[in-house]
Amino acid sequence: MNAGEQLLCWGVNHERAPIAARETIAVAAGQHDAWLKGFRDAGLAEIVLLSTCNRTELYAMIDATNDAIVKKTLGTMAPQSGTIFAEYGYRHRETAAFRHLVRVASSLDSLVVGEPQILGQVKSAYDRACAMGTVGRWLHGYFQRAFRIAKQVRTETGVGSQPVSVGSVAVALAGQIFGTLESCTALVLGAGEMGEQVAQYLRSAQIGRLLVTSRTTTRATELAQRYGGRPVPWVAWESALAEADIVICSAAAPHLLIGPGQLDQARGCRQDRPIFLIDIALPRNIDEAVTKLNGVYLYDLDDLKAVADEHLQMRRAAVDEAIALVETAVDQHWRALTNGNGPIVASLHRKCEEIRTEELAKTFGRLAAIDPQLRTAFEACTEAIVSKILHDPILSVKEGGAEAASPDEGRLASDWLRRLFRL
Repeated sequence: MNAGEQLLCWGVNHERAPIAARETIAVAAGQHDAWLKGFRDAGLAEIVLLSTCNRTELYAMIDATNDAIVKKTLGTMAPQSGTIFAEYGYRHRETAAFRHLVRVASSLDSLVVGEPQILGQVKSAYDRACAMGTVGRWLHGYFQRAFRIAKQVRTETGVGSQPVSVGSVAVALAGQIFGTLESCTALVLGAGEMGEQVAQYLRSAQIGRLLVTSRTTTRATELAQRYGGRPVPWVAWESALAEADIVICSAAAPHLLIGPGQLDQARGCRQDRPIFLIDIALPRNIDEAVTKLNGVYLYDLDDLKAVADEHLQMRRAAVDEAIALVETAVDQHWRALTNGNGPIVASLHRKCEEIRTEELAKTFGRLAAIDPQLRTAFEACTEAIVSKILHDPILSVKEGGAEAASPDEGRLASDWLRRLFRL
């Protein structure tokens, strides 16, 4: 870690920002790599981007010289980000940033506390950053440790004993509206992971009729068959609105799918029966203007919070136990990282970086001319070599205090590094 370099987290989530603000800076699945490349090209060596229906967060190693890079690059990738972050954003540094990462991975910071999907989403964000080359030894260490603590939370506390999710809360809301779903018809729009959760919970709630539609016909058919429903071709889903009492949308679409026009037409065939729309997509699938129509009721992710809070209160003791575990584990990790070992790690990295840059300068000096792209490739290659060589010994020193077989193991590793590298 270079002198002055720190772990930072910038974010916007469901606790502080309304859905209209969150969807403004939500990163579409196909845009993650472009965002990571933008930050990497701007000079940030280590950064992970996490974007879900309830949060957009950046985790990065930065120092005073590249702190401004984040704001500038964010402004390029999402012009509205400056205003959104200024009004709703949060910024965590060092221990607070690591604690926040652990809480997110452990689902303690989720809209639905205890939901299992977030850990997979954090791992996917980490894997994507690794593939893009924006994870070095420091973020690797922080994220791997966060994953281990999150696993502890799920296995050693009761926070995950009763699986819940945004999909289950959406169906619970439908149950509160209708009392019983046995005489209702539900249309699930979107057959991805969230759509499957919804279909599963609707079947468990004994929904009368289940309709499933997706751009991917085979996926909609598989999902409908699995949960006793009927697939609806994507070209015909608008006509299915006339049959549905409940429409739950989770489609990954860059634009609105349902507006007043489709619903006004569907109402003509419904004989004044109301229709309830639950939009759990981000960006949203349903235009807010539909609420101006008589008999149309719309709920979005923000509206699910009251139902989610009821679930939280029922599992309060398990959540408190999980929070205590996280606090202890974060404290142990941070003490191991800084208590006596921080200086030796910084010294080792500094020495290796000096050797790398000195030898690279000699090599460039012997070349009459070198293409700028090739120079960048040399820089990246040598940085990666140094990073991989140092990864295991540095990680052993950093985490020795928290996971050592004996209390002296971390200090012993530190002493050996000092001797071997003449630090």
